[in-house]
Amino acid sequence: MGLVNTDWLRKNLLSDNIKILDCSWHMPNSERSGKLEFEACHIPESIFFDIDEFSDKKSSFPHTVLPDDKFSQMISDLGISNQDHIVVYDTLGIFSSPRVWWMFNYYGHNQISILDGGLIKWCKEKKERMDFPFRSASEVTSPRQNTMILEIPQTPRSLALYCSASVLSRTGR
Repeated sequence: MGLVNTDWLRKNLLSDNIKILDCSWHMPNSERSGKLEFEACHIPESIFFDIDEFSDKKSSFPHTVLPDDKFSQMISDLGISNQDHIVVYDTLGIFSSPRVWWMFNYYGHNQISILDGGLIKWCKEKKERMDFPFRSASEVTSPRQNTMILEIPQTPRSLALYCSASVLSRTGR
């Protein structure tokens, strides 16, 4: 299931194997905080998923994926197991949650869905909202799916070709 609607989530909210992640993240210059917004308002039973914390801080690139063992440990600490169906959402409707959906697929967890419309739609439909939840830790393994990342040879010529192709594809040429 790639996409679930708010009625499906409301009906399955308290199922043992459903874990809901608020993946709200905002551009640095927006003066907004996903974590603070989560604490103010979120879907019941949600866990805050901090995209910045789930990124390799040793990388010179922003939001680089973590080594599998580190990701597995951090996910386990959130109380998520391999048997769980994860539903991700964000406060903007569908902004940062697809990144987390992709990330879980990359680590081999394919029971993950995006909440159609996110928190905006949930609130518009006047469904329940809550304050900060608590979940206990569990155990998860995350075998990396290497086919989901394209590695480019680190030569100036190949990088120039890649950048040219990328610019052309974005301009429609």
